[in-house]
Amino acid sequence: MADLIQISLEETGNLLSSKSLLKDNPTISYIGNTGVGTITNERIVNPDCFSYKMYEFQNVITGLNTQFSFGDALQYTAVRYGNHTFSFFISKGNINAHIDYNVDVSLKLYVNSVLIETYTKNVPLINDGIDFRFAQSFNLNEGDDVNFAFEVNKASVGAPNPNIALYFTCFQLNYGNVSDYNIPIEQKTGWQSKVDTINTQALTANTDNLIAFTGTDSSNGDLTLMNSVGKITPIKIGDALSVDFVFTFPSPSGTTDYLSVKLKVNGVVYRAQSFNILEPTGETNYVAVSFNLPVEADFKTYGAEFFVNPNVAITISNRYFQVTRTHKGI
Repeated sequence: MADLIQISLEETGNLLSSKSLLKDNPTISYIGNTGVGTITNERIVNPDCFSYKMYEFQNVITGLNTQFSFGDALQYTAVRYGNHTFSFFISKGNINAHIDYNVDVSLKLYVNSVLIETYTKNVPLINDGIDFRFAQSFNLNEGDDVNFAFEVNKASVGAPNPNIALYFTCFQLNYGNVSDYNIPIEQKTGWQSKVDTINTQALTANTDNLIAFTGTDSSNGDLTLMNSVGKITPIKIGDALSVDFVFTFPSPSGTTDYLSVKLKVNGVVYRAQSFNILEPTGETNYVAVSFNLPVEADFKTYGAEFFVNPNVAITISNRYFQVTRTHKGI
């Protein structure tokens, strides 16, 4: 068992996907005494990241033992052989304990679902102490699937039972090691798509119906440009994006029907296009929109979603999203 290394690193590029920001409802596995673990924005180290709050009580007999992980939020498939470094930030919350209370914080490294190494650091939790950033390096082969879990331990110090709150945030995976920490080469342009040719979605008349589905994902690189249900998630202010949405539906019985497709940011329409329904009753209509837009502050903060508003109830199918980063902001 090796030690975690306390380091000071700037917020650099990241090989992990946007799921590592903990904003996309990660699947949390938590084992503890009587405490809880939650995703929160209470403690902000980086405004792009949410934090995982571990709030735990000591068991007066067995002490404190808490284990947690985040499903696939920290998972990564190596694209090349070599040294990699994983780092994370711990920020202290309320601590009801003696002034010299400390805990063992462990990072567990899983490669291809096998526990390979456990890195541990004894962390003092004095109430007026500094926050911590920890890292450790390891080797990966091309194609290795890597993931991480965490554990916090402390032998019982007797009554009264201490309780602590720790915030885990700013998870990063980069090339190199802790003494030669390399920013990954960020792909400047690329695309990500999502398609569902199996399921349908019923749309209510005269209503802005949110279009969201899981479907099948494709991309030409490591850029994450939408979340798990197709919400557009820009990478950087100043980027330029091209977004596409395609779907089909059978014509209703009316002769003067129409629909509008809207792209909204935080409830505000940024782009829209209207279509008359021209095909005969029961025949297939094909709708496709393509919008180009820059990434400004609200778009970066809130993302964007597609809505469809028909004047008559319809059922759509063959839904397809594509987001292309056509220019990387400076």
